[in-house]
Amino acid sequence: MKFAHIGDLHLGKILNGHSLLEDQRYILDQILHHLKSHRVDCLLIAGDIYDKTIPSSEATEVLNHFLKCLNEQKINVILISGNHDSASRLAFGSSFFKQGNVFIQTHYSNQPIVLEDEYGLIDVYAIPYMNRFDIKKALGLEETPSLKEGYHRLLEQLNLDLEKRNILVAHQFVLGVSEPGEDSSEELLIGGLEEVSSPILEDFDYVALGHIHKPETILNLSGRIRYSGSPLAYSKAEANQLKSMPIFELKTKPDWELKLISLFPQHPVKMVKTTASDVLNGIRGLEMMDYLYLELTDAYFPYAAISEIAKKYPNYLSIFPSHQNYLFQENDEFDHLQKLKPMEIINSWHQRVSGRNLSDEQLGWIQELWNKGEKE
Repeated sequence: MKFAHIGDLHLGKILNGHSLLEDQRYILDQILHHLKSHRVDCLLIAGDIYDKTIPSSEATEVLNHFLKCLNEQKINVILISGNHDSASRLAFGSSFFKQGNVFIQTHYSNQPIVLEDEYGLIDVYAIPYMNRFDIKKALGLEETPSLKEGYHRLLEQLNLDLEKRNILVAHQFVLGVSEPGEDSSEELLIGGLEEVSSPILEDFDYVALGHIHKPETILNLSGRIRYSGSPLAYSKAEANQLKSMPIFELKTKPDWELKLISLFPQHPVKMVKTTASDVLNGIRGLEMMDYLYLELTDAYFPYAAISEIAKKYPNYLSIFPSHQNYLFQENDEFDHLQKLKPMEIINSWHQRVSGRNLSDEQLGWIQELWNKGEKE
């Protein structure tokens, strides 16, 4: 049987004020194309389906359309909730979906989802995101275990038949992967979590993990325990990162084959270190609608150029200097600031650093705060 592994879709994600829904529709269509061309039988989705616990109606429609297309291609789906998801909302309609071979797992169960092919039965265990308090509740423990200890207990409850082929789908931080980079969208999530030790997962023929956005396999192992990574870049730390989707086939135990299918975004997230003049003159490899983090190396921070950069690259995400002790250019342009009213100065500053004027509503909020400050 042939499987594909994805995770961390984060449907409805807004990156620095830019909705990524169209980009997500594009990449899901690309995934559907690959599933069809590679004749995949089952898709494993390892959590963080949505970016928010209360997703927008547009985000839920994207998921509904994706599941509908999978059903039309007669592809089984095994989907778990992640730490970004609301388990109760994601589980809505799960009993009905099961009739269409869409298995949504949002609570712990030690019973596998059983699939069958010409080689026999395959047991797929789906464990949604669980912290140590969830594990205490699920197992009825008197004391709260460490995450490592708790996961040991969860897996012991599965009673694996090692004669069969066994797959685990989970959303967790597993020891053995590289640490998330600065400004990573998963950095804050991992910061307060304990990690799960990878050796306890080695009894499975494949472990489909979610939570880390970088595609990678657990170190020092056979490659059967891996993070698919997110299908799109969702932070500065993921800029310029290559994304992929693992497709693997389990035959007679322990035979298996793996392919990594590259995924190409409609509008990539890029980090570029350059000067303002080079940006405006055009840099090879940059497209108008790319999502850009621009690190400017100019000696003087080019406030006057920001609005022109915004016109040339409307999807820019952030513009920042490469060094903190940059110089302010002294010219007559700054002299006139003392003649302006406070709201005019603030709007002028915002226009310089973002390329956009403040809206009337935003100016109203600032004026209200300013008035309160003057009273105090």
